[in-house]
Amino acid sequence: MPLGIAEASLWGYTHADATLGETSLGGDHSDMPPGWVMQHFDPTGMLAPASPNPSISLDPSSGHIRETYSEGGIETRPPMVTDLDQYSGLLTTRTYRRLWRDQAKSSRSVARTGAIKRSGFNIDLPIQIPKQLRGILGSGAPNIDVSGSETITLSGVSDWTVRSNDQGLDRETKRPSAFPSLEMKQDLQVNLTGSIGDKIKVDVDQSSNVQTSLDNKVKLRYEGDEDDMIKSIDLGNTNLSLQGASIRQEGLFGVKTVAKLGNVDVVTIASKQEGKSETARFTPSGEKRRVIISDLDYVKRQYFFISDHAMEWVPASLKVYRDDRNGSNNTETHALPGIGRYDPTTASDSTNAQTDGAFDVLTQGIDYDVFKPYLLPSGEIPVLKMRYPLNPTDVLAVTYVEKVLGVDTNIGSAVGDTILLKVIKPSVGDVGVLEGGQFDPKDEWYPALAYELKNFYDLTARDISRETLDLKIRRRDAGQSVDPDRVKDKPLVEILGLDRHGNTVDSNPDGKVDDDFIIGEEGIIYF
Repeated sequence: MPLGIAEASLWGYTHADATLGETSLGGDHSDMPPGWVMQHFDPTGMLAPASPNPSISLDPSSGHIRETYSEGGIETRPPMVTDLDQYSGLLTTRTYRRLWRDQAKSSRSVARTGAIKRSGFNIDLPIQIPKQLRGILGSGAPNIDVSGSETITLSGVSDWTVRSNDQGLDRETKRPSAFPSLEMKQDLQVNLTGSIGDKIKVDVDQSSNVQTSLDNKVKLRYEGDEDDMIKSIDLGNTNLSLQGASIRQEGLFGVKTVAKLGNVDVVTIASKQEGKSETARFTPSGEKRRVIISDLDYVKRQYFFISDHAMEWVPASLKVYRDDRNGSNNTETHALPGIGRYDPTTASDSTNAQTDGAFDVLTQGIDYDVFKPYLLPSGEIPVLKMRYPLNPTDVLAVTYVEKVLGVDTNIGSAVGDTILLKVIKPSVGDVGVLEGGQFDPKDEWYPALAYELKNFYDLTARDISRETLDLKIRRRDAGQSVDPDRVKDKPLVEILGLDRHGNTVDSNPDGKVDDDFIIGEEGIIYF
């Protein structure tokens, strides 16, 4: 251990680094440079040194001890610095753990007499391992443990025939064979385990009931100590599994070696891959059921037109707003004060309804989606699909930019303290109602009701297989025992435009709903 006066620069003190887990260990730090700390014991100290032979030096001026760890001249981890009292306790802990580990190895050795009761046939071979090989094989005596079973099954069959005699009575007649036919089945299971010293284990598992030879195992394994560079060697049946990887390769036969060089783990494998053939049959687990849906049971308050006509527009300009008519949560939802009109491009009058409110800004992909289910010769009518049904009292409004004769025209405005919006769903309380409960066609908000689509139906299932879907549209007729699905020999599914062609576009209708009108993942049909 070199002695003498050492400067801080020679000791290589470093600033505290959170990534290395450096904190103060205690002790007298008054002699250390300001801002410097000591290294944690764990894992370099409490468990074992970071390398089998650390370099130790002493600074007599401060009374600090420094351990450095290197492999092949390369420092494998930051050094540890501590005082004499801490280091004395550290050496005591290391010595205790080394003695405990040696005692555990000794008790684990197969040379223990009567420590483990083994089943089957056990032999401790009276052979002493030479001293030159004990460092490699360990100090335990060779041992073989054989266990297994053999089952022999004999079965016999004798045939009897029942015949009728002349008086009509049944009688039993034995087969002419004097000895029944015999069948013998033999099952053999052999397990052999052995050890050579403490580090080499042998495992052989043979069975006559295996389907392929891969199920029989032959394995020779070497297990190194904690301080050994070679951690394990497997010969025979093995596998390739890497730490941190989800891939595991089975069915390998060869040699696998695991080693550790400092902080580097090395896995080497040389093998041949063997496979086995298997046959499996899978049965679909889908559910088949019959569902009846009335024409009035459409999906309510969830699908809305953005415009009442085909248009050219800027999709990126779309913004969607909702007023839940709940003034107590406006601060929490960051609601914006605004005005909603049936037509925001003109002033409010008796034909252009207006409502005031506090509107929440909705997010596409979270609150709503936009899709275009209808193909038009020119322009498009986007459809707004809400991720959840709106309440009857909710107000739904939008703003966007429409190209009118090639000129960008703002439909609504979200600029300023009070936003101006286009209402596509008014609150149910804002629409006038007649005595019979029907909405008043003369009410100023009545035209806005047409923005809601009422032709989307939920089939009450998800991930529907279109090949197995059999959909019939029937007209209720109390005068017939079965509601008819045809009018003048033409199916209603074809009259309503759901069946326009067969499997190909140029083929005739086949009586099935075309795929264009089915959203199988969501279980939705529309027309």
